[in-house]
Amino acid sequence: MTTTAAYAVSSELPATLAQGIVNQWEESILVLDHDLIITFANQFFCSWIGVEWSTLASRPLQEFLGSKEISDFLRGVQGGSASRNVQANCSIPGIGKRSLLVGANRLLRSEQQALLLSVQDITNQNLSRSAMSRRVEVAEQSDQLQRKEAELLRSVMESSGDGIFVSDARGNCVLWNQACEEMLGLKPESVNHLSQGQWSEDFEAYLDDKETPFPVKDLPLSRALKGECSKNVELWVRNKTRPHGLWISVNASPLTRGQEGAISTFRDITFSKHVKDELAAQAEEVARSNRELEQFAYVAAHDLQEPLRMVSSLCATVGQAL
Repeated sequence: MTTTAAYAVSSELPATLAQGIVNQWEESILVLDHDLIITFANQFFCSWIGVEWSTLASRPLQEFLGSKEISDFLRGVQGGSASRNVQANCSIPGIGKRSLLVGANRLLRSEQQALLLSVQDITNQNLSRSAMSRRVEVAEQSDQLQRKEAELLRSVMESSGDGIFVSDARGNCVLWNQACEEMLGLKPESVNHLSQGQWSEDFEAYLDDKETPFPVKDLPLSRALKGECSKNVELWVRNKTRPHGLWISVNASPLTRGQEGAISTFRDITFSKHVKDELAAQAEEVARSNRELEQFAYVAAHDLQEPLRMVSSLCATVGQAL
């Protein structure tokens, strides 16, 4: 370090003291003359770009911080520009492309329009901000996607003719559709107050005799909360909206993909069950008629046996006489 370079930093301090102070700064400090030639660089800057001071001395700044934007900024400061810092990207030999924050001030006691420069490498900060912005963008996109999926799910549920009822692990209802309300006679304001222990009463579900409440522990949804699946379980439901009752077929299973709870879907099978019962009754009537015909045939065959024996005997007698 030369005495002239130290004097450019501070004419109020001894040269060695000025050098010692500036070299302790953990920031790149440089002094440039009016031609932007390096007349001083502290140890931090030398270590950062990986060169000795002897290599930097009296060399143009452009060789090490090759950026037209920085050069234009420094010329502006020399000309009295109010701007005191600029953020620029430049290519540094041995390091590569970096984002720099460059600050500059004219040295007031310098007769050669010398500049005092500070240089900060903010590449990682920019990358962090960029990564943060990307994370925010991804989060916003994910949020939008989730909202669209929720809207699609609600649309599918409301257009479904099947009732859908979803509960959490404690049996609290978290999702249902209009078909569920209509079939089970539920009101939106009462759904959140349903209790698993009273599901049979709340849903007014009964066994095949239409009088005995369906045991809560055997309800498909209760079994699903215990990890069991149920298929096509038939329940008789009677409530205020359906005073004459209806038959429903219920499927239920535990929630998957890490979700705790259960989902139950059900459909009104009253008509199909009525048709099925009628067909069963008709089949029983046909079976009964067949049994009666079989009985009649048996009786008729028994009653005809004696006349047939008499005719057979007469024929045998006639044959002998001839």
